Amino acid sequence: MNRHEAGRGRLRLVALVGVGAWLLLAGRLVQVQGLQHTALALKAKEQHGRWRDLSANRGRILDRRGREMALDVQSVSFYCNPSLVERPDEVARYFATLRGTDSEALRRQLQSSQTFLYLARQVDGRRPSELPAPDFKGVFQHSETTRLYPYALLAGQLMGFTDIDNQGREGLELAFSDALTAREGRALSFVDGRGRALPGREEQRQPPVNGSSVRLTIDAVYQDVLEEELLRAMEDSGSENALGIVSDPRTGEILAMASVPGFDPNDPGASGPQLRRNRTVTDSFEPGS
Repeated sequence: MNRHEAGRGRLRLVALVGVGAWLLLAGRLVQVQGLQHTALALKAKEQHGRWRDLSANRGRILDRRGREMALDVQSVSFYCNPSLVERPDEVARYFATLRGTDSEALRRQLQSSQTFLYLARQVDGRRPSELPAPDFKGVFQHSETTRLYPYALLAGQLMGFTDIDNQGREGLELAFSDALTAREGRALSFVDGRGRALPGREEQRQPPVNGSSVRLTIDAVYQDVLEEELLRAMEDSGSENALGIVSDPRTGEILAMASVPGFDPNDPGASGPQLRRNRTVTDSFEPGS
């Protein structure tokens, strides 16, 4: 075999390898773009999309005059993926101060392998302004709603309270939970490779629906007078507690219902079950006692 024939053989071999490579590439393209297009597109969408809840407002509780005795207010929650957080010690100190807790426990959580961590939940929208807010990389925030009882101790046992997820746990909040409960919506947000939300890239799937408001026969003014008189009578008599009801003799409507000492439904964890119990309806008494 001379030199020219050997050269042509090598060229044919290179050409065959090139054709084979192109055929493999074409086959792979057909597989990806044709046969597996739907499955791969769905996988890509799952990787770059994040479902999140769209909050809706729980229904208000109103007295007979329309005064708001329980309502939802705007709040802010801060969260992170610990592996993306820079300056974790500073982050732990800042949010521990915001929460009023120990920074060491939060610092340990930031060193864990978990992929999602709430740094502060349902912070009053005005509260962060009390502290300088550094731009922490890897820390994100979203809006939520928090239950507020504007009259605080007034009718606390009657109102009851909600949990961190705004679900009724005691009192009227629990009794009328079906009517008050809102239905959250869902939205698909798109994120980049580091999990950061892309502005303007959101598809709304299901709109939120607010809960229904409930109007009571209770009058906040009568309620306030009744609680003041019960506290005065308790002090004068040296008793440990007192309770009373004011009703309209013509209609039987309950205008005020109180048990003192009371509790603040804005901070239910600060009071034990004995103070949260509405003794006017839960306790039994002998006639004339």
